[in-house]
Amino acid sequence: MTAVPDPDPRSPERGMILALVLVLALLLSVSMISFTRRAVIDTMIIRNRDAAQRASALARGGVRLGTAMLIEDRLAKNLNAFGDPNVRLTTPGNTEDDAWNQLRHFELADPDGGRLKIEIRDASALLNLNAVVPYTGEDVSPDSDAEEFLVALLEKVIEEMPLDPAEKELYDERELARNLIDWMDSDGIRAVGGGEDDYYQAQDPPYRASNGPLLSVEEIGLVEGFDVQLVEALGHYVTVYPIAGGQGINLNTAPPHVLALIYYGATDKRLADGDIVGRILKMRDQGRTICTGSAPDTDCVTLNEVYLDDGSIFPPVALPDDSNVFRIRARGIVGEIERSVVAVVDRSELTNPQLLFWRSD
Repeated sequence: MTAVPDPDPRSPERGMILALVLVLALLLSVSMISFTRRAVIDTMIIRNRDAAQRASALARGGVRLGTAMLIEDRLAKNLNAFGDPNVRLTTPGNTEDDAWNQLRHFELADPDGGRLKIEIRDASALLNLNAVVPYTGEDVSPDSDAEEFLVALLEKVIEEMPLDPAEKELYDERELARNLIDWMDSDGIRAVGGGEDDYYQAQDPPYRASNGPLLSVEEIGLVEGFDVQLVEALGHYVTVYPIAGGQGINLNTAPPHVLALIYYGATDKRLADGDIVGRILKMRDQGRTICTGSAPDTDCVTLNEVYLDDGSIFPPVALPDDSNVFRIRARGIVGEIERSVVAVVDRSELTNPQLLFWRSD
Protein backbone atom coordinates (compact mmCIF):
# COMPACT_ATOMS: atom_id res chain seq x y z
CA MET A 1 0.00 0.00 0.00
CA THR A 2 1.32 3.35 -0.98
CA ALA A 3 1.05 6.08 1.71
CA VAL A 4 -0.63 9.37 0.73
CA PRO A 5 1.45 12.28 1.89
CA ASP A 6 -0.14 15.03 4.00
CA PRO A 7 -0.91 18.19 2.05
CA ASP A 8 1.58 20.90 2.47
CA PRO A 9 0.23 23.26 5.08
CA ARG A 10 1.66 26.06 3.00
CA SER A 11 -0.29 25.07 -0.07
CA PRO A 12 -2.70 27.64 -1.67
CA GLU A 13 -5.69 25.30 -1.25
CA ARG A 14 -5.24 25.13 2.49
CA GLY A 15 -4.92 28.90 2.75
CA MET A 16 -8.12 29.44 0.81
CA ILE A 17 -10.04 27.05 3.07
CA LEU A 18 -8.77 28.83 6.17
CA ALA A 19 -9.76 32.25 4.76
CA LEU A 20 -13.19 30.94 3.86
CA VAL A 21 -13.67 29.59 7.39
CA LEU A 22 -12.65 32.91 8.87
CA VAL A 23 -15.07 34.82 6.61
CA LEU A 24 -17.92 32.48 7.52
CA ALA A 25 -17.09 32.85 11.22
CA LEU A 26 -17.07 36.62 10.86
CA LEU A 27 -20.42 36.61 9.04
CA LEU A 28 -21.87 34.37 11.71
CA SER A 29 -20.60 36.69 14.44
CA VAL A 30 -22.05 39.75 12.69
CA SER A 31 -25.37 37.96 12.22
CA MET A 32 -25.45 36.99 15.90
CA ILE A 33 -24.66 40.55 16.96
CA SER A 34 -27.33 41.97 14.65
CA PHE A 35 -29.88 39.41 15.86
CA THR A 36 -29.07 40.16 19.51
CA ARG A 37 -29.20 43.91 18.92
CA ARG A 38 -32.53 43.58 17.13
CA ALA A 39 -33.91 41.44 19.92
CA VAL A 40 -32.84 44.02 22.51
CA ILE A 41 -34.36 46.88 20.49
CA ASP A 42 -37.62 44.95 19.96
CA THR A 43 -37.77 44.24 23.68
CA MET A 44 -37.22 47.92 24.50
CA ILE A 45 -39.87 48.98 21.97
CA ILE A 46 -42.39 46.55 23.43
CA ARG A 47 -41.51 47.65 26.97
CA ASN A 48 -41.80 51.36 26.09
CA ARG A 49 -45.05 50.77 24.21
CA ASP A 50 -46.47 48.96 27.22
CA ALA A 51 -45.24 51.74 29.53
CA ALA A 52 -46.79 54.40 27.27
CA GLN A 53 -50.13 52.60 27.26
CA ARG A 54 -50.05 52.26 31.04
CA ALA A 55 -49.08 55.92 31.44
CA SER A 56 -51.92 56.99 29.13
CA ALA A 57 -54.38 54.84 31.06
CA LEU A 58 -53.19 56.41 34.33
CA ALA A 59 -53.66 59.90 32.90
CA ARG A 60 -57.16 59.11 31.67
CA GLY A 61 -57.99 57.62 35.05
CA GLY A 62 -56.61 60.78 36.68
CA VAL A 63 -59.19 62.89 34.84
CA ARG A 64 -61.96 60.60 36.11
CA LEU A 65 -60.58 60.78 39.65
CA GLY A 66 -60.35 64.56 39.46
CA THR A 67 -63.93 64.78 38.18
CA ALA A 68 -65.11 62.57 41.04
CA MET A 69 -63.39 64.87 43.56
CA LEU A 70 -65.08 67.91 42.02
CA ILE A 71 -68.49 66.23 42.28
CA GLU A 72 -67.82 65.26 45.90
CA ASP A 73 -66.83 68.86 46.65
CA ARG A 74 -70.04 70.14 45.05
CA LEU A 75 -72.15 67.70 47.08
CA ALA A 76 -70.40 68.75 50.29
CA LYS A 77 -71.06 72.42 49.52
CA ASN A 78 -74.72 71.62 48.84
CA LEU A 79 -74.99 69.88 52.21
CA ASN A 80 -73.36 72.87 53.83
CA ALA A 81 -75.82 75.24 52.18
CA PHE A 82 -78.92 73.32 53.22
CA GLY A 83 -77.72 71.97 56.54
CA ASP A 84 -77.21 73.52 59.94
CA PRO A 85 -75.92 77.07 59.38
CA ASN A 86 -73.80 76.72 62.51
CA VAL A 87 -71.94 73.72 61.10
CA ARG A 88 -69.51 74.36 58.26
CA LEU A 89 -68.47 71.30 56.25
CA THR A 90 -66.52 73.24 53.64
CA THR A 91 -65.31 76.77 53.01
CA PRO A 92 -67.69 78.86 50.87
CA GLY A 93 -66.90 79.11 47.19
CA ASN A 94 -63.81 77.75 45.47
CA THR A 95 -60.67 78.33 47.54
CA GLU A 96 -57.14 77.03 47.89
CA ASP A 97 -58.26 74.96 50.90
CA ASP A 98 -60.55 72.74 48.83
CA ALA A 99 -59.42 69.11 48.59
CA TRP A 100 -59.35 69.19 44.77
CA ASN A 101 -57.00 72.18 44.94
CA GLN A 102 -54.65 70.44 47.37
CA LEU A 103 -54.40 67.36 45.15
CA ARG A 104 -51.61 68.93 43.10
CA HIS A 105 -49.25 68.61 46.07
CA PHE A 106 -49.46 64.80 46.09
CA GLU A 107 -48.27 61.97 43.87
CA LEU A 108 -50.32 58.78 43.68
CA ALA A 109 -48.69 55.39 43.03
CA ASP A 110 -50.18 52.18 41.63
CA PRO A 111 -49.08 48.66 42.71
CA ASP A 112 -47.06 48.19 39.49
CA GLY A 113 -44.81 51.19 40.04
CA GLY A 114 -46.73 53.73 37.98
CA ARG A 115 -47.21 57.27 39.29
CA LEU A 116 -50.05 59.74 38.83
CA LYS A 117 -50.03 63.49 39.32
CA ILE A 118 -53.24 65.52 39.12
CA GLU A 119 -53.60 69.29 39.06
CA ILE A 120 -57.05 70.86 39.14
CA ARG A 121 -57.57 74.55 38.55
CA ASP A 122 -60.75 76.54 38.93
CA ALA A 123 -61.33 78.08 35.49
CA SER A 124 -61.92 81.46 37.11
CA ALA A 125 -58.42 81.31 38.58
CA LEU A 126 -57.47 82.71 35.17
CA LEU A 127 -58.91 85.72 33.40
CA ASN A 128 -61.94 84.75 31.32
CA LEU A 129 -61.72 86.76 28.09
CA ASN A 130 -65.37 85.98 27.37
CA ALA A 131 -66.25 87.94 30.52
CA VAL A 132 -64.38 90.97 29.15
CA VAL A 133 -66.57 91.05 26.03
CA PRO A 134 -69.65 89.03 27.07
CA TYR A 135 -71.83 87.69 24.30
CA THR A 136 -75.49 88.72 24.47
CA GLY A 137 -76.66 87.79 20.98
CA GLU A 138 -77.67 91.39 20.46
CA ASP A 139 -75.90 94.36 18.91
CA VAL A 140 -74.68 95.75 22.23
CA SER A 141 -71.45 97.72 22.60
CA PRO A 142 -68.84 96.21 24.96
CA ASP A 143 -68.29 97.78 28.36
CA SER A 144 -66.38 101.04 28.18
CA ASP A 145 -63.65 99.54 30.39
CA ALA A 146 -63.01 96.61 28.04
CA GLU A 147 -60.57 98.33 25.68
CA GLU A 148 -58.51 100.02 28.41
CA PHE A 149 -58.32 96.79 30.38
CA LEU A 150 -57.17 94.78 27.35
CA VAL A 151 -54.54 97.43 26.59
CA ALA A 152 -53.20 97.15 30.16
CA LEU A 153 -53.32 93.34 29.98
CA LEU A 154 -51.44 93.22 26.68
CA GLU A 155 -48.84 95.72 27.86
CA LYS A 156 -48.12 93.54 30.88
CA VAL A 157 -47.99 90.27 28.94
CA ILE A 158 -45.81 91.69 26.15
CA GLU A 159 -43.45 93.31 28.66
CA GLU A 160 -42.88 89.92 30.30
CA MET A 161 -42.31 88.05 27.02
CA PRO A 162 -38.67 86.91 26.52
CA LEU A 163 -38.10 89.10 23.45
CA ASP A 164 -35.71 91.86 22.50
CA PRO A 165 -37.09 95.37 23.16
CA ALA A 166 -37.11 96.02 19.40
CA GLU A 167 -39.37 93.01 18.84
CA LYS A 168 -41.75 94.10 21.60
CA GLU A 169 -42.09 97.53 20.01
CA LEU A 170 -43.60 95.89 16.93
CA TYR A 171 -46.77 95.16 18.92
CA ASP A 172 -49.41 97.89 19.10
CA GLU A 173 -51.35 97.04 22.25
CA ARG A 174 -54.28 99.37 21.52
CA GLU A 175 -54.69 98.10 17.99
CA LEU A 176 -54.53 94.51 19.26
CA ALA A 177 -57.14 95.27 21.94
CA ARG A 178 -59.50 96.78 19.37
CA ASN A 179 -58.97 93.89 16.95
CA LEU A 180 -59.84 91.38 19.69
CA ILE A 181 -62.98 93.29 20.66
CA ASP A 182 -64.00 93.51 16.99
CA TRP A 183 -63.52 89.75 16.66
CA MET A 184 -65.79 89.06 19.65
CA ASP A 185 -68.45 91.78 19.51
CA SER A 186 -71.70 91.15 17.65
CA ASP A 187 -71.43 93.83 14.95
CA GLY A 188 -69.43 93.76 11.73
CA ILE A 189 -67.84 97.21 12.02
CA ARG A 190 -64.29 97.87 13.15
CA ALA A 191 -63.75 100.18 16.12
CA VAL A 192 -61.87 102.58 13.83
CA GLY A 193 -64.38 102.24 10.99
CA GLY A 194 -64.61 99.89 8.03
CA GLY A 195 -65.57 96.24 7.76
CA GLU A 196 -64.24 93.76 10.30
CA ASP A 197 -63.82 91.07 7.64
CA ASP A 198 -61.71 93.07 5.18
CA TYR A 199 -58.43 91.76 6.62
CA TYR A 200 -59.67 88.20 7.17
CA GLN A 201 -61.14 87.85 3.68
CA ALA A 202 -57.73 88.76 2.23
CA GLN A 203 -56.06 85.80 3.96
CA ASP A 204 -55.36 82.43 2.33
CA PRO A 205 -57.72 80.73 2.93
CA PRO A 206 -60.16 83.57 3.66
CA TYR A 207 -62.32 83.52 6.79
CA ARG A 208 -64.56 85.82 8.82
CA ALA A 209 -64.52 87.33 12.28
CA SER A 210 -66.31 85.19 14.84
CA ASN A 211 -68.59 87.97 16.18
CA GLY A 212 -69.15 85.75 19.19
CA PRO A 213 -67.41 84.29 22.23
CA LEU A 214 -64.00 82.68 21.96
CA LEU A 215 -64.15 78.89 21.92
CA SER A 216 -60.47 78.35 22.73
CA VAL A 217 -57.39 80.36 23.60
CA GLU A 218 -55.82 79.15 20.34
CA GLU A 219 -58.60 80.94 18.43
CA ILE A 220 -56.97 84.26 19.37
CA GLY A 221 -54.27 83.39 16.82
CA LEU A 222 -56.83 84.06 14.08
CA VAL A 223 -57.26 87.67 15.20
CA GLU A 224 -55.36 90.31 13.22
CA GLY A 225 -52.01 91.11 14.83
CA PHE A 226 -51.85 88.14 17.24
CA ASP A 227 -48.92 85.82 16.45
CA VAL A 228 -47.99 82.44 17.92
CA GLN A 229 -45.62 83.91 20.53
CA LEU A 230 -48.19 86.34 21.87
CA VAL A 231 -50.97 83.74 22.01
CA GLU A 232 -48.67 81.34 23.87
CA ALA A 233 -47.78 84.08 26.38
CA LEU A 234 -51.46 84.95 26.89
CA GLY A 235 -52.22 81.28 27.56
CA HIS A 236 -50.56 81.57 30.98
CA TYR A 237 -53.02 84.27 32.02
CA VAL A 238 -56.34 83.73 30.27
CA THR A 239 -59.07 81.20 29.63
CA VAL A 240 -62.33 81.16 27.65
CA TYR A 241 -64.33 79.15 30.20
CA PRO A 242 -67.13 79.36 30.96
CA ILE A 243 -67.94 80.51 27.44
CA ALA A 244 -71.15 82.19 28.59
CA GLY A 245 -71.97 83.83 31.90
CA GLY A 246 -68.41 84.08 33.15
CA GLN A 247 -67.13 86.40 35.85
CA GLY A 248 -63.87 88.15 36.58
CA ILE A 249 -60.85 86.66 38.34
CA ASN A 250 -61.47 84.54 41.45
CA LEU A 251 -59.24 86.22 44.02
CA ASN A 252 -59.40 83.12 46.23
CA THR A 253 -57.75 80.72 43.74
CA ALA A 254 -55.85 82.81 41.18
CA PRO A 255 -52.03 82.47 41.16
CA PRO A 256 -49.96 85.61 41.83
CA HIS A 257 -49.26 86.47 38.18
CA VAL A 258 -53.01 86.42 37.44
CA LEU A 259 -53.87 88.42 40.57
CA ALA A 260 -51.67 91.14 39.06
CA LEU A 261 -54.35 91.47 36.32
CA ILE A 262 -57.03 92.66 38.76
CA TYR A 263 -58.32 95.86 37.14
CA TYR A 264 -59.92 98.11 39.73
CA GLY A 265 -60.72 101.66 40.73
CA ALA A 266 -63.81 103.77 41.27
CA THR A 267 -62.81 106.29 38.58
CA ASP A 268 -59.25 105.81 37.32
CA LYS A 269 -58.90 102.04 36.93
CA ARG A 270 -55.49 100.34 37.03
CA LEU A 271 -53.91 96.93 37.49
CA ALA A 272 -53.23 95.67 41.01
CA ASP A 273 -49.75 96.36 42.34
CA GLY A 274 -47.50 94.14 44.45
CA ASP A 275 -48.97 95.38 47.74
CA ILE A 276 -52.47 94.29 46.77
CA VAL A 277 -51.31 90.90 45.45
CA GLY A 278 -49.24 90.33 48.60
CA ARG A 279 -52.16 91.27 50.85
CA ILE A 280 -54.48 88.82 49.07
CA LEU A 281 -51.95 86.00 49.31
CA LYS A 282 -51.37 86.74 53.00
CA MET A 283 -55.09 86.48 53.75
CA ARG A 284 -55.33 83.23 51.80
CA ASP A 285 -52.37 81.82 53.73
CA GLN A 286 -54.29 82.57 56.93
CA GLY A 287 -57.24 80.53 55.67
CA ARG A 288 -59.36 83.62 55.06
CA THR A 289 -61.77 84.02 52.12
CA ILE A 290 -62.03 87.21 50.06
CA CYS A 291 -65.69 88.28 49.86
CA THR A 292 -67.56 91.03 48.04
CA GLY A 293 -70.29 92.95 49.78
CA SER A 294 -70.64 92.62 53.52
CA ALA A 295 -68.59 89.94 55.24
CA PRO A 296 -70.98 87.17 56.42
CA ASP A 297 -68.62 85.84 59.09
CA THR A 298 -65.18 86.28 60.61
CA ASP A 299 -63.50 84.09 57.97
CA CYS A 300 -64.43 86.53 55.21
CA VAL A 301 -62.23 89.44 54.20
CA THR A 302 -63.75 92.42 52.44
CA LEU A 303 -62.20 93.95 49.33
CA ASN A 304 -61.34 97.05 51.33
CA GLU A 305 -59.15 94.92 53.60
CA VAL A 306 -57.04 93.89 50.61
CA TYR A 307 -56.80 97.51 49.38
CA LEU A 308 -59.46 97.18 46.68
CA ASP A 309 -62.61 99.25 46.21
CA ASP A 310 -65.77 97.22 46.63
CA GLY A 311 -67.71 96.96 43.37
CA SER A 312 -64.96 98.51 41.27
CA ILE A 313 -63.34 95.39 39.75
CA PHE A 314 -63.56 94.74 36.00
CA PRO A 315 -64.67 92.27 34.80
CA PRO A 316 -67.14 92.13 37.72
CA VAL A 317 -66.88 89.18 40.10
CA ALA A 318 -68.98 88.05 43.07
CA LEU A 319 -66.89 86.47 45.81
CA PRO A 320 -66.66 83.83 47.08
CA ASP A 321 -66.89 82.52 43.51
CA ASP A 322 -68.47 79.08 43.26
CA SER A 323 -67.96 78.38 39.55
CA ASN A 324 -68.45 74.89 38.16
CA VAL A 325 -65.89 74.80 35.33
CA PHE A 326 -62.46 73.34 36.04
CA ARG A 327 -59.29 72.47 34.16
CA ILE A 328 -57.84 69.06 35.04
CA ARG A 329 -54.29 68.10 34.05
CA ALA A 330 -53.42 64.48 34.81
CA ARG A 331 -49.93 63.04 34.22
CA GLY A 332 -49.29 59.30 34.18
CA ILE A 333 -45.65 58.25 34.66
CA VAL A 334 -44.29 54.72 34.15
CA GLY A 335 -40.51 54.48 34.33
CA GLU A 336 -39.20 57.27 32.14
CA ILE A 337 -42.35 57.44 30.01
CA GLU A 338 -44.88 60.21 30.73
CA ARG A 339 -48.26 60.83 29.17
CA SER A 340 -50.64 63.64 30.09
CA VAL A 341 -54.25 64.59 29.51
CA VAL A 342 -55.71 68.08 29.83
CA ALA A 343 -59.48 68.28 30.21
CA VAL A 344 -62.00 71.01 31.00
CA VAL A 345 -65.00 69.75 32.95
CA ASP A 346 -68.30 71.41 33.86
CA ARG A 347 -69.78 69.86 37.01
CA SER A 348 -73.06 71.83 36.91
CA GLU A 349 -74.98 68.59 36.40
CA LEU A 350 -73.64 66.32 39.12
CA THR A 351 -75.05 63.16 37.58
CA ASN A 352 -73.75 64.03 34.14
CA PRO A 353 -70.65 66.27 34.21
CA GLN A 354 -69.89 67.75 30.81
CA LEU A 355 -66.53 67.41 29.08
CA LEU A 356 -65.80 70.73 27.36
CA PHE A 357 -62.23 70.08 26.21
CA TRP A 358 -59.82 67.15 25.93
CA ARG A 359 -56.22 67.00 24.78
CA SER A 360 -53.76 64.10 25.10
CA ASP A 361 -50.01 64.75 25.05
